[in-house]
Amino acid sequence: MEFQTFDPADPGVAKKLLAYGPSVAFPALHGPGGEDGTIQGFFETLGVPYVGCGVAASAICMNKLHTKWAFEALGIPTPRWTLADPPAFPQILPPFPAVAKPLTEGSSVGVVFLETESDLRALLKRTKTPVLIEERIFGRELTIPVFGHPMEMLPVIEIRPKAKFFDFEAKYTKGMTEYICPADVSPGLLEKLKKFAEKICRRLDIRHLCRIDVMVGIPPAAASGPNLPGMDRPADGQPYFLEINTLPGMTGTSLLPMSARTAGVEFPELIRRLIRMAAAS
Repeated sequence: MEFQTFDPADPGVAKKLLAYGPSVAFPALHGPGGEDGTIQGFFETLGVPYVGCGVAASAICMNKLHTKWAFEALGIPTPRWTLADPPAFPQILPPFPAVAKPLTEGSSVGVVFLETESDLRALLKRTKTPVLIEERIFGRELTIPVFGHPMEMLPVIEIRPKAKFFDFEAKYTKGMTEYICPADVSPGLLEKLKKFAEKICRRLDIRHLCRIDVMVGIPPAAASGPNLPGMDRPADGQPYFLEINTLPGMTGTSLLPMSARTAGVEFPELIRRLIRMAAAS
């Protein structure tokens, strides 16, 4: 299969891409500009079919605030949250401990754990951009790879980082994290995850591939207080949906290829199928 690589940072990339005349583009990018609809809009302007989600789905899922709005509109369970926009201090706070997340970063870049309101005040003095403040869920960390046309859930993976949490180093350094694939979850929880994942992909028009991050457990506040609306307590715990990755990694430690391999789809075939899907879009 003939291919050529292009760097979006190259000022002449559009001219070079058109001169090459690709039948399909395969974005291999992370973060702003790669996952937020920018490169997707570029390909659409040039009339080049591409692997992955379109402009709207990419933009919604890259922005954690927009993702929260989508979860709530679709009835997808997600941790309680608020938006902190420095220098203002939010009037309504989620229960502590909490997690602070930049709105448009990926790979856990900029994530900060907050034990108290004082930690949040100190954070807001150091930052100039809005951050999502989310109730911290303690339990099992799962990721749901979804792939195909129509989209179907691949084997769920449990993530067990050896460090404090699944940060950038744990994600991209071999041996820093243990992965259980397929994850040991009950049939009831598996069906629940499948139902929510299918709803997310269908309603947000996610295509070809994505990976949805979930925590399964009980928030500290719920353990001693009233339940959240619609919350139940099965043996596996309650799933809380965190984020949607519309352009999952394709490295040696990446999770969607790992899940596909468990399902019997080796990496070369995975790439071929994605290219065929894009060409047929």
